[in-house]
Amino acid sequence: MSWFVLGALAWSFQVQADDDADDAIEEIIVTGSLIKRDNFDSASPLQVLEAAEIEAEATPALGEIIYNQTFNYGSDAFSSHYSVTNPEGNRTGANFRGLGGGATLTLLDGKRVLDSNLNNLIPQIAIERIDILKDGASAIYGSDAVAGVINVIPKKAVQGAEIGAFFNTDHHRDHDEYVVNFIIGDTMDRGYFTLAMEARERTGLGQTERANLLGRSVSSSGTGNPGSYNVPVRDAAGVITGAQQTADPGCGVAESPGGNGSDQVGNVRNNISGRLSGAICRFEFGEFFNFVSPNKVLNTYLNYEYQINDQMVYTSDIIYSRQRSQSRGSPTNPGGRIRDINLILGGIMGDHPGNPYRAFYDRDGDGAIDAGGNELLFAADANGDGIPDRDDAGAVVLADQPFDSSAGVPFNEDVTIAALRLFGKLGTLPGNLDASGANIGYATYDINTYRMNHAIEYSFDNGWDLLGTATMQQNVDLRFRKNQSYRAVLLGLQGMIGPEPGITDLADSYRYYNPFSTSALNCENRVCTDPGAWRNPNLGDYPNTQFVADSIDINAIRLLKTKLLTYDLLATGELHEGWAGSIDGAFGLEYRKTRLIWDARSDENQCNNWYDACSLDYGATDSVQSAFVEIALPLVDDDQFGYAEMQIAGRYSSYAGIGSSYDPKIAIRWQPLDWLAIRASFSTAFIAPSMSQRFTPKSSFLQSTNDLLFNDTEATYRTNVFQGNPDLEPEQAEITNFGFSVALADFCDNCDLNFGVDYSNFFFEDRITLLRGPRVVDADFSKFLEAYPQADLANVSRDDAVAWLSCCANPNIVRGGAPSYTIVQVNAYYLNAQVMEHTAIDVYADYTWHTDDYGSLRVGIEATHIDEFSYDLGGGVTGDAVGKQNLGIDVIPTLPEQRAIATVNWSRDNTNLLLRARWNKEVDAAWTATDIDALTYIDLTYTHRLDGLTGSGSSTVLEIGGRNITDQYPTPLGAFGASIELAIHDPRGRMFFVRAKHAF
Repeated sequence: MSWFVLGALAWSFQVQADDDADDAIEEIIVTGSLIKRDNFDSASPLQVLEAAEIEAEATPALGEIIYNQTFNYGSDAFSSHYSVTNPEGNRTGANFRGLGGGATLTLLDGKRVLDSNLNNLIPQIAIERIDILKDGASAIYGSDAVAGVINVIPKKAVQGAEIGAFFNTDHHRDHDEYVVNFIIGDTMDRGYFTLAMEARERTGLGQTERANLLGRSVSSSGTGNPGSYNVPVRDAAGVITGAQQTADPGCGVAESPGGNGSDQVGNVRNNISGRLSGAICRFEFGEFFNFVSPNKVLNTYLNYEYQINDQMVYTSDIIYSRQRSQSRGSPTNPGGRIRDINLILGGIMGDHPGNPYRAFYDRDGDGAIDAGGNELLFAADANGDGIPDRDDAGAVVLADQPFDSSAGVPFNEDVTIAALRLFGKLGTLPGNLDASGANIGYATYDINTYRMNHAIEYSFDNGWDLLGTATMQQNVDLRFRKNQSYRAVLLGLQGMIGPEPGITDLADSYRYYNPFSTSALNCENRVCTDPGAWRNPNLGDYPNTQFVADSIDINAIRLLKTKLLTYDLLATGELHEGWAGSIDGAFGLEYRKTRLIWDARSDENQCNNWYDACSLDYGATDSVQSAFVEIALPLVDDDQFGYAEMQIAGRYSSYAGIGSSYDPKIAIRWQPLDWLAIRASFSTAFIAPSMSQRFTPKSSFLQSTNDLLFNDTEATYRTNVFQGNPDLEPEQAEITNFGFSVALADFCDNCDLNFGVDYSNFFFEDRITLLRGPRVVDADFSKFLEAYPQADLANVSRDDAVAWLSCCANPNIVRGGAPSYTIVQVNAYYLNAQVMEHTAIDVYADYTWHTDDYGSLRVGIEATHIDEFSYDLGGGVTGDAVGKQNLGIDVIPTLPEQRAIATVNWSRDNTNLLLRARWNKEVDAAWTATDIDALTYIDLTYTHRLDGLTGSGSSTVLEIGGRNITDQYPTPLGAFGASIELAIHDPRGRMFFVRAKHAF
């Protein structure tokens, strides 16, 4: 292929020059093609958002603009603690057709960017337009261009200056956005420069500030603080006969400023000692999370062009951005290493000073110690030291008369941990939580991005252009992550944290960590009382000191540094004058090299994390060489058959260590009539496995996962352990598109009508999947049902479940011991397994009416209908995702069957009024009988332009408006995610904005 391209280049430079070249109209490259044209109608579905349309979205975040497009699904524009990929909502990328962020290629001025995060790409004031190609384009651009391409085109050759300011707020004033920006440019004798800068700040919106949503949700975790334990059960002789999972006796006892009970979860400091639910002490975490996380962005853009001579032009772009985001989360996360504690220490001993589980025999079977103390057990104390004697196996030795208080000493049971969150809302907490008690290191980061692009273009006398480009990009991503020290917990449960500064007695300077409610409550004989814990956390039987809490807590920084070097050579021009017009071609070569460095904190390197036990440092390098060709072949151009053109393109890519891929594309556009255009295309596309998918050493993360085998349906967070797979192959796709457009310029007197339809089909196979938590556990449960059919899935036979664990359960599901059998770890792994097929229909229509006296009125609509989203995720997990929330399928987002945007735009002289409606069809929700509402958001924008305010040539634009002006909220789901599906609904309610721009 390389020799073919070089030969074609050498031949094409000999083509006869056009005698009228000096009078040629300026040619440009349009997204979806590499061939320069003076006019171009795409054979693929192409949508263009002009600068005015971008501003009409009334948001400074480019990611939120793409989130609103009807064909985009699953982009995170808001904070969602149920999203594995983007919990803070500020790193929004495009996700066309819901096929995954990696299936949509992001370009800046036609060049691949290192990070698909749209919110720190370029100052919004510097955006000329956004081209959105809704078709496969790997033949043109290479890997990732499966579902489409988003190409952000910046402004160039700006003359003059413009300054702007934007303010956005909700009508409660809980959440604000501020933007200030400017752009300035000028032309010189042999070139020009353009400089733009933007500073943006977004304040947080806590979930408790939308109590109407949070208060009706189930934001609870089965991993609580206090926790639950496997406690020995004894017979009439005091002999242990088994164990029973039991909640901490202090669960739900403490008075809470925000109230106790499930109906109080929308309040600050609710249920501070947990909420009792059977044998589980639930932790209400919603108050610690945001709907919108605070975010600050600084963006700069510099474009420079210099004409070296009449045929050679040098251009350069320099971009720098910094994005800082601070998240909130639970004081500590679930998913800790309780299994390791149980294995190494045997659990928590009865002589722990905070252990509340007084040993007894439940003679009357009421689960409580009788008032007279007749059920209490006593241990032998041969040496009279007050400490229960133990046998060689470490078990407590009962007194000869175990129910006689004079025959021995009281003792507490040795227990194993069933579920435990190290810190919650009760007792002394780590000192670096925020004022609300939240962990501010859940997904907090500081990203610095640098991008330089240098290009030299040479125009030959024969009309051919040769463009050489070198691009360097670097992303420095500092991730502030909070965790807890496993070693400190291990020591603390043995009374060995220390020495604590300021304590002179060495023996007293070593302290226990107390995980029980006795850290803040008073408990006797398994009955706890509240001494006023919410006012003073140090009144418990054995309070944790601040030194202990801070010794367990970890705050550190992870570094992810990526660097991309790209070298391109592209030649475009006329190949031959054909029977129907000029046959144009583009030929090119590309070399890309990507370097990744992952530097985890030392505690992760040493496997000292309480949850997400380990993360090892690593580095990786990837490189790809490509050769590509594109030909525009006119097929016919006459009065009888109209005009038709075929686009033929192909790209050969060779990846180091992966293999190669050749991807062709054929597209035809036929215009039989002036007002009708018909288009069709077929292409193949691919996604190369990323370096992290191939090379990540053993690492872990948390994901909510139900365990139907033991009736745990609270989406408890479990640790997933995984590592890269160097044998992964590229994902492959076939994309087919058919469509037509109608443009009736004189539909009636003074009016225009345009409409069009596109049918798209994406068949995707060998999709790379991380087979993790929910899918591993659900597949195991499906196999269990085949072996042990159940009459009631909500009440699985415990005997059958235990038998399954003994014989046939998936070994990748690691459980704690009896009787709880809690899932403590799922071993996840990458593989090429998934097959997906997505079929959709996009429609658009707009009608414009022009008058001399009343201005012009434009009515438009854009809509997307998903006909099919079938999937086979491997392991027998199949289905159709259309119209469903898909909460248990981590690779498929919420997919409303239809989405639509309708606009009414009136303009007269210097005044414009825009009314817009955004609508999603209802969606079947997961884990609740309530559907996700079909809701219509109404937006209104008024714009007025003042000319000459500060002198001739100046222009001032004032905008005022609102989004969701009717203050619509969906019906609360009464389920997870704070009762709102953030993939399609906005938690902010009514928003108002004002924008001012002045150009001079």
